[in-house]
Amino acid sequence: MIQSILDSLDYIRQFYTFNEAEAYAILPLYKYISCIEYTQINAFKKYKNDDYKLNLLFDAIEHELIRSEDGFYRVMLHNSK
Repeated sequence: MIQSILDSLDYIRQFYTFNEAEAYAILPLYKYISCIEYTQINAFKKYKNDDYKLNLLFDAIEHELIRSEDGFYRVMLHNSK
């Protein structure tokens, strides 16, 4: 999924010049949105009474939020080829 977004951003650069603020903001925004998509919400509903599984969900979300991914910045502001 990330590669598809990066490819789209790279294509859009032909028509739009991203600024630094946009390039820095997209990764945290993407991470937060992807961490609360419907599958995770359904999992929270399903396991609302299971502390162990809820902790696993929170651990997975935390992992996604702190992992490094520089592709967005690179594609939006620099030549990705």
